[in-house]
Amino acid sequence: MKKSMAILILVAFFVTMISFGMASAADKILDAKVDSVTQLTDKNGNPFTRIIVTEDRTLDGVAYSKGVPVMFFGDMATIGSSYKAGETLRVVANYNADYDSYTVLQVISD
Repeated sequence: MKKSMAILILVAFFVTMISFGMASAADKILDAKVDSVTQLTDKNGNPFTRIIVTEDRTLDGVAYSKGVPVMFFGDMATIGSSYKAGETLRVVANYNADYDSYTVLQVISD
């Protein structure tokens, strides 16, 4: 009985954590100036592009700016590599709270 209860609690904990992770991810339109562009290759040899943009944030009433990575994977890597520092990035991106980064879903053309 004790073992069954421990397993049930453990399963409930994992379901809660997975649900929280899904709930914290949100799509957002980013409209930001590109600080830097880096083209990289993952461990499997697939190219990707990382663009750093600066976001204004507030924590406990304190305003600050922070560089945040915006990742272009798969077919989007080539599009991401075409950006240059100083240009404006307009994309729909998914925020990943675990890595404090964005993954680009769609580029918004003017």
